[in-house]
Amino acid sequence: MTERVTRTEAFLLVAQQLSRLSSCHSRHVGCVLTDEHHRLIGLGYNGCPTKIEHACDSGCVREDCKPGERLDLCLAIHAEANALMHCEDIKRVHACYVWGATPCWECAKLLCNSSVKAVFSSSQYGSEADARIISLFHQRCTSLNIVTFPATVYERSDEHSYSITLKKLC
Repeated sequence: MTERVTRTEAFLLVAQQLSRLSSCHSRHVGCVLTDEHHRLIGLGYNGCPTKIEHACDSGCVREDCKPGERLDLCLAIHAEANALMHCEDIKRVHACYVWGATPCWECAKLLCNSSVKAVFSSSQYGSEADARIISLFHQRCTSLNIVTFPATVYERSDEHSYSITLKKLC
């Protein structure tokens, strides 16, 4: 009999699939927002605004930049911002699940302005802003958790089991 996945695993896997819709060549990010009853209330992925040519198709202006640098040049709307924009009531947001990176500084501020209590991410962004982001979430009493598990988790079957590792940053 197949073991049931946890909600954290399930929502991160939904975010992983959303990330495949991204038009960005450098980073594919997906985001799922849930309420306190674990219901999906917002979905998003990073990409250009509606009806705007995908910047990556004509060449990214940030291709020579380091991760986390000069995000202001990027035309793409981040997955977390898209998820919040498509959420009917941001005051119902209880948890945020992000596949691809921890929220950047701007998205962290947006999430803090919602009612989010916990952020789960599949990987750490690795920028210098991480310490500021951790501090911001800590001040807001929002936990930031890095969840690691095999990339092939969605292929799990009866004979293959795995464990996830949860690293609480704040």
